[in-house]
Amino acid sequence: MSVSMKNNPAQAQNPVTWHVTIRKLHKWISEPGEKASRPFVLMITNPEQKSVIKTKIISETPDPGSLLDLISQAVNSPDTGKSPRLRPELIIFDNPNLVDQLRQPLSDQNIRCAYQALPDEANEAIALFEGMIEESAPDFPGLFTVEGLTPQHAQQLFADAETLFLSAPWKTLSDHQPIALHITPPDKQVYVQLMGQAGIQTGMNLFWDWDALLRILEEAIDPIEQIPADGLHSFSFETSNMLPASDLDAVEKFNLPVAAADAYPLPLIYARDFVRRPTLEELALFQAVLQAVPRFVGVLKADQKGEFLTCESDLQLETITGPCSVHLHYPAGEIPADFESEQNDFGKLEILDPGGEYEDDLFDDFRLLEAKTASQALAEFSEDPILQDAQQLVYKAWMVNDSVQRQLLAHQALEISADCADGYILLAEEEAESIEEAHQYYRRGLEAAERNLGSEYVREFAGMFWEKFKTRPLLRALEGMANTLVELEKQQESLEYFKKMIDLDPDDHLGARYGYLHTLIELKKYVEAHSLLHSYTNELSAYWSYTHALISFILNGPTVKAENSLRWALQQNPYVPAYLFGEKPFPETLPNSYGTGDENEAVYYASEYFSSWWQTRGAIDWIKALHS
Repeated sequence: MSVSMKNNPAQAQNPVTWHVTIRKLHKWISEPGEKASRPFVLMITNPEQKSVIKTKIISETPDPGSLLDLISQAVNSPDTGKSPRLRPELIIFDNPNLVDQLRQPLSDQNIRCAYQALPDEANEAIALFEGMIEESAPDFPGLFTVEGLTPQHAQQLFADAETLFLSAPWKTLSDHQPIALHITPPDKQVYVQLMGQAGIQTGMNLFWDWDALLRILEEAIDPIEQIPADGLHSFSFETSNMLPASDLDAVEKFNLPVAAADAYPLPLIYARDFVRRPTLEELALFQAVLQAVPRFVGVLKADQKGEFLTCESDLQLETITGPCSVHLHYPAGEIPADFESEQNDFGKLEILDPGGEYEDDLFDDFRLLEAKTASQALAEFSEDPILQDAQQLVYKAWMVNDSVQRQLLAHQALEISADCADGYILLAEEEAESIEEAHQYYRRGLEAAERNLGSEYVREFAGMFWEKFKTRPLLRALEGMANTLVELEKQQESLEYFKKMIDLDPDDHLGARYGYLHTLIELKKYVEAHSLLHSYTNELSAYWSYTHALISFILNGPTVKAENSLRWALQQNPYVPAYLFGEKPFPETLPNSYGTGDENEAVYYASEYFSSWWQTRGAIDWIKALHS
């Protein structure tokens, strides 16, 4: 590695010795939304003056270059007030490898270096600095104070906690919809209250008797009085600052899985006057619940009103204390009516407000409008009442602001009718864990749509596929097939599906022309791309105007006609060139939306067509000349 210092060798030299110390702090630091980390501190001290010359905190292991930069800063701008800018005669490192790596660049500055275990004064300075870092220390013991807990146990417990957090069962069941479990051994009845639907805290509470759970649900002046006599058994997901440093050390040392920055597992028992860690046996009960609940919630089914039906299940599980059998039952018991009224219908399906903000951008306005007019849509959709019932559940899923509930409704729709094409499409969008799996769902949706329409559907409905509700699922399936084939790098195969969408719906309500155009250019089918561009002459987007100019340049060179196309594009959206030229960096994430002619549109277009312009010989120089 070639490294060098930035200061001037002519800088005055002082016959003193500096100590350079690198330590990984025992403090844990996290930025909002980020997982916690133990940073490194780089410190330069003068042992003779007992002073700290320069200090720096960095998140990654320091390399020789960063050390030289710090030494340069210490020479040119020391932290010790108005100290003169002087070079030391000797620098002592406590790492022999650094001496080997830095000997030459330091020698170029007439500075000698050597290895030596640093004196106590240097370590004391580090400890003093560490003590100055603000850190809220929880007043309960670390997880590994639990007698009998091993790193392997912790690995299993954290993995099961990660699974529960990612499945987010609290999106399906509220804190007023507990689940009953009987775990054997130890022959224990457990009532599980899921926390998280209100968006305040995620996790769960365990209760050994029903009355204790009901007391928690009551409104109380003194919440302490609601805590059960044997303590509130809580398993919550927290940010790193809520955990003892020893737990965070263990996460790092044993590589324990943590799903997100706000998903550090924290099992605790809250008594009325103290907090303790669970015993090993209690942790095993938590673990059985962590494993059982995601599987059980995934099979719950709702009726037409969105209320979940009675459900039972038996599971065989393996915990840190050995195998156990678990019987689950929902509902766990009867919640008094006055308690039910306080939950604001959290347990029912949350229907989207058409004018409000949604959890994500999965569903377009067309789908929401179709779902809102479900009675009309179903009348046109099919004469088969079974298929109508299945499609009714899909429409309900489109109006639900929760992914887990949408998946449940999609599965229920397909149980009613395997010909429900939109059910497969919904699972492709929501449940598929890979592009390949999504592609298979879309294929099954396409096959179902074709079965529903019959062999004569193209002749009967060609040109007006969007006008008919019953033909829309086929367009949606074709769109999914085309897009997943592109992502699977099977662009040539995708062309068939893009073209079929446009043939069946020439007005292109789903925007197939954009993916079709880009794929044609990727495959260098420029004549076909040129023909597609001319099929939509009223298109004003940057995708059309800039790509029309590019294709004209590719096919005919820098002709007057091509220049006119480019001038029109520059007029339509003047922001594109800066991103194509690399003068403006692309944002880390694409904007949520864009409008014709605005800068967000430029970001989208340039990010997608950047390589097409640069791979076309002379195209960038051509646009630069006209742009200037």
